[in-house]
Amino acid sequence: MKKLLLILVVALALAPNYSFANPSGKTCLDYRGVMVTWVASSVAAKVADATYTFNGNPVIVYNPGALGEKSANTRLFFQYRECGRHVLGMTIANSAKTNDWNKVDCWAANTMRYEDGLKDGDFKALDEDVAGLSAEEWIQAPGPIRSVQTTSCFK
Repeated sequence: MKKLLLILVVALALAPNYSFANPSGKTCLDYRGVMVTWVASSVAAKVADATYTFNGNPVIVYNPGALGEKSANTRLFFQYRECGRHVLGMTIANSAKTNDWNKVDCWAANTMRYEDGLKDGDFKALDEDVAGLSAEEWIQAPGPIRSVQTTSCFK
């Protein structure tokens, strides 16, 4: 019995850390009006990734430790943009069109402005932070390597 308990404790200690909580505390509904489930995973490769469960429920898997050297707003931006992909229906087929990525980037920026109260200076700092992503950091970010200019979303 002690061996079984010890094996169980070791297995739980070595298992990836998963939790179900939206990092922003905000509700995210997909284009069908279905609630998106947020899954925190310390082993996820990306800071956030919009996907679906086997039965079609929308999910965002995010790694709270990814891009740890970047600002909290930068990590939140990438999490919101994955919510935006669900909201705008961009999870159905991945688009290579830059304009599509700009739409979802602006959706995230507008959410941050109107729900989180970010100001113009915050978006300038966000754009600079994203512009400073190295190739290794872009691997952790959702979407293709691109120029993110959230400040242009408000003009």
